[in-house]
This record gives sequence, C-alpha cells and structure tokens, in this order.
Amino acid sequence: MKHYAEIDGYRLEVGPYWRDYMPEELAEMCDGVGSPGQPPLLAKVLGALPYLLPASRPHDVDYSLGGGWFARWMADRRFRRNCYRVALAQIGSKRDPRWGPAVVEIEGAYHALRLVGWNAFEYHK
Repeated sequence: MKHYAEIDGYRLEVGPYWRDYMPEELAEMCDGVGSPGQPPLLAKVLGALPYLLPASRPHDVDYSLGGGWFARWMADRRFRRNCYRVALAQIGSKRDPRWGPAVVEIEGAYHALRLVGWNAFEYHK
C-alpha cells in the first residue's frame, strides 16, 4: 500500500514510517539534494533542478531510516516517481516541450543516485 503526504505543495509518495515522525524530526533528516560531503558546486547545481528538491525530502527520510538493498531500491524508485509527479505538476502536460528535458534531468539524477547513492544510505546488517 502506498502512502502519500503533502510536501512543498505536492502530493508525494512517502515511506510507510513517514507519519511516525514529528515535523521537526523529518526536517532534521532532510538535507537537500545530494549526499553529505559532495562538492559544494555539485550541491548547488543539484539544488537548482526544480523537480528534485521536493522529491528529495521523503527520499532523505528513507535513506536516514536505511535498511537492506531492497529498502534502498524502493527508496530510489519512490524518489524517481516523485520527481515525475513534481515535474508534471509544474509543467502541466507531457505534450509540453519542457517535458522532454525534464525526463532527461530526472532519469540522469535517478541513474546517478543508483550509482553513487550507496555511500549515503544507512545499511543495516
């Protein structure tokens, strides 16, 4: 069963434990787009991509809670779906000429996350 919450004005999919936390606790887990220790320029570039920031909030919580490989895979897939939700809400239609570049941005971010996101995920044994 999927869970949803209103985040930055968007109805986004969240993990099953999202509602177990107070807003202050959620804010503490959310560190923006990217991982701690990344170069400041990369953080600035990623933060400027309009579809990533709202989707990164539930993703940061998922990564903070951690788990095994399946939990990470689910968190990354949820991030990707949420990026598409934000993009569609901002653009309005998949027929809009801005949709193609948005897909390229989202897919690029998703595949980069799959390649290098392992170092930010809290793996449990």
